Amino acid sequence: MRSAALTLLLLGCGGPPALPPVEPPPSIAPTGDADAGRALFADRGFGRSGFACADCHPGPSRGVRPAPSLSPWAGGEARFGGRPKTPAEALAACVERFQDRGPPSPTEAAALRAAVEPAPVAMPDDPAALYRSACQHCHEGGPAPAVVGRRWSPSGLRARLRRRPGLDEHMPAFDPAVVPDPALDALIGWLAARPPRLGSGRLSPSIAISSERP
Repeated sequence: MRSAALTLLLLGCGGPPALPPVEPPPSIAPTGDADAGRALFADRGFGRSGFACADCHPGPSRGVRPAPSLSPWAGGEARFGGRPKTPAEALAACVERFQDRGPPSPTEAAALRAAVEPAPVAMPDDPAALYRSACQHCHEGGPAPAVVGRRWSPSGLRARLRRRPGLDEHMPAFDPAVVPDPALDALIGWLAARPPRLGSGRLSPSIAISSERP
């Protein structure tokens, strides 16, 4: 009897009052630590592939890179595989594909977004300088195999730099918008013309690459 009366009273009053929204705790909605993000961005142990975000994404302190600038992603716009994604979806897909790991935590994702640098990077004016800016950090003493002094065909180099379908490698393709065809052709010609390595495995002195980073 009392239950029925209470039900009628609630119906007559429009039901129970709506509860105020509950704010998520800071741990669920982190603001992002830029210093921690810069450390993660350069950490080659962040995933299992040996590659860091900084190895693939450009920035004034890094030089030319094959992957797109992350500036739009930091602002809330993201694409992966040519399709629009939320920033969280794009980040999860990127680290799974290129770093062999699961999605970053919300705190890691916020830190990475806080650490993103603006996009403009000057294109080097000769192939040796382009190699130092875009390739040397990974391929000479980094996680990727050395390329200077190996025997390459121009078509084989182009397949890897522009990413022929079917090549399952961790390095993204160099988009023509990043490295135009004339610059890519000059780089391919420069690499294909390098003398082979010496028997000791050391590079010939005539093709020593500067250890300075851009």
